[in-house]
Amino acid sequence: MISVLVELAELQDREVGVVVAAELLKRANDLVRNKIHPTSIISGYRLAMREACKYGDEKLAVKVVKLGKKIH
Repeated sequence: MISVLVELAELQDREVGVVVAAELLKRANDLVRNKIHPTSIISGYRLAMREACKYGDEKLAVKVVKLGKKIH
C-alpha cells in the first residue's frame, strides 16, 4: 500500500514538473519574440529559481526537533 502511494506521489511530481516546464518555455518564447536575448531569459529564470528556493527554505520549511514539535 505504501509503495503505491509513493509511486503516485512521484508520478504527480513528474506531471507537475512537465506542466511548469511547458509554461516556462511558453513564456520564454514570448520574451524572445519581444527581442529579449535568450541569455537574459536564462539568467532571469536562474535568479527566480534561487529566490524561490530561498523563500521556500525561509518561509515554508518547518524545523522540527521531534515529530510534531516546532523550534521557535
